[in-house]
Amino acid sequence: MSKILLATNQPEQVSDLVLGLWGNSHSVIIVSDGLAAWNLIRGVPPDILFLEELLPSMDGYELLLKISEESLLPKMRVVLGLHMPNTGVPYRNWAWPIDSYLIRPYSPWQIVVNIEQIMYRVMQPDVAALADYDKDDTLWRTVGTKLSSSNEPLP
Repeated sequence: MSKILLATNQPEQVSDLVLGLWGNSHSVIIVSDGLAAWNLIRGVPPDILFLEELLPSMDGYELLLKISEESLLPKMRVVLGLHMPNTGVPYRNWAWPIDSYLIRPYSPWQIVVNIEQIMYRVMQPDVAALADYDKDDTLWRTVGTKLSSSNEPLP
């Protein structure tokens, strides 16, 4: 069971969807305040943190800084929700180990899909080995040839 912490300034948008999808299979906590998220993270760090950059009392960047100062960042996966600034280029800090970025406006489904992709990558470490296995595309060419040369419908 994964521990997921969602720190969002619009919890009402994600709560029904997220709790409905993951309520029984994962431990999900939703907070709307950066300081509340920090207190939870200090107690028991989550496996996955969804964090918006604009939060009351402590914004997402301040929270990430505190997390990294306490050496808690390597213990969790992070999805960072960004707002599009007037310049049209959102701020990204490549020095922090952010697993995924979302740019507003995004839907609750995008949050769910991003987190599920991260869970899949973490739980399936052999996916990289499969990519290495077929570096020369032998498997792909074989499957592609069979599909393109056959007039039979796919099973």
